[in-house]
Amino acid sequence: EGGGKEGGESKEKTDITVTSMHGFANAVSSLSPSPSGPQMAVASKTGEACIVQSETGESLSIQPSRLPYTGISMSCDGKLVATSSSDKFLRVWDAATGKELASSSAHESAVTCVQFARQRADLLASGGADKPTVRVWELKTGSNGEMILGELTVLVGHWAFLTSLAFSNDDEVLASAAMDGTIRLWDVAGGEPSADMGFNSSNVQDRTKLYMDDLKDFTHRQMEDELVSDGAEQRFKWSSPEGEKRLCKVLDSDGWGRQFESRYQYVDVEDGGVLYTSSGWIRTIKGHCGAVNDICFSPDGDRLASVGDDGTLRVWDAQTYSNDELVLDDRFCEGTDGYHVLSIEDEMTPNPNDPAAMVIEADEEVKFRINFSKTGTYTRHGTGPRYRALKKMARPVCSFTDRMRNPVYQIVKEESGEVLFDWDSSLLCLDAHAAPAT
Repeated sequence: EGGGKEGGESKEKTDITVTSMHGFANAVSSLSPSPSGPQMAVASKTGEACIVQSETGESLSIQPSRLPYTGISMSCDGKLVATSSSDKFLRVWDAATGKELASSSAHESAVTCVQFARQRADLLASGGADKPTVRVWELKTGSNGEMILGELTVLVGHWAFLTSLAFSNDDEVLASAAMDGTIRLWDVAGGEPSADMGFNSSNVQDRTKLYMDDLKDFTHRQMEDELVSDGAEQRFKWSSPEGEKRLCKVLDSDGWGRQFESRYQYVDVEDGGVLYTSSGWIRTIKGHCGAVNDICFSPDGDRLASVGDDGTLRVWDAQTYSNDELVLDDRFCEGTDGYHVLSIEDEMTPNPNDPAAMVIEADEEVKFRINFSKTGTYTRHGTGPRYRALKKMARPVCSFTDRMRNPVYQIVKEESGEVLFDWDSSLLCLDAHAAPAT
């Protein structure tokens, strides 16, 4: 009766209308729905792009690019569209007319991704294959009424080209994913200022202030002048206005463990809080064994999801803007409290008879093992635009050389089997994909 099942509740039939469009000569490379209306922007690998009315399928074409479009994004008010292209150009278009409004060729190589901010229609970020870098832009109006892409800041740290960008809900934090297998969180207002802005420009970021809200009125130089050694090169004590703090100077590093003195943080040993960051870098997230292909924040901003070449979907804590996992307590041996984990690894000596076995010689010899996941891929580091997988991991324990090829690993205390450190900080990992998840 009424189409329902006997003894059960009746169910109403729902009609779903699907609108499809055809016309691209090659693969579609990027899609961005409008947050404010029933339209979306679509780009293809043939250099074609258009704005589609999702209810009717009608489309407005954007001027083709001579090289593939690599990314596309619509502003939060639905009025603007930004495209990234292999021709080194970042462009902004009028979503109503398809007219080009602004462009920039600041990237020295292909622009690989682009993303508008979630709350501001005049703020966007682009990622490239140059060095590689993330660049943050602000749309401004020039003296003649024209729209200008003004470069706010440059974020440097990834060592393979960028694949995806995502702004946090408040637009204060930017997440970037790359072929190097990492996700990085950045303070949008705290990166390297653009070199050509000039000292008197209002756009130059003030990177002298401390990052913590309670210490915003205190400068980085004032803090450094008051630092006292805490018994090691990268450990300090500081009598701050909020009381004495024990700090660790954490240097940024690449996938080979090489550290960079020009990119660093001062981190509170007790809770991992970042007091100061020299280049906008807040946190490096590892877990994927291979390239990270796409990232997005959850609607409430509490979680960050990512997919990668290792066939996994991973979920991360997006509210942790600290490095408490990297700054150690005495978990390795007595006296390692307050060190950065890479500094401790520098003190480890590989066993010549077992390259996966590591030793620290303190008051007594302490032995460790380097353990990898049984799934994932090794990646080759080279100059090509994409690093191809060498082979599947087959062993839970790998050599010191293998560790340098893929920095996602655990350090385990050999005597007890206790996991002392794990680069994989994901909250959830779904690994049902048999091929790269894009």
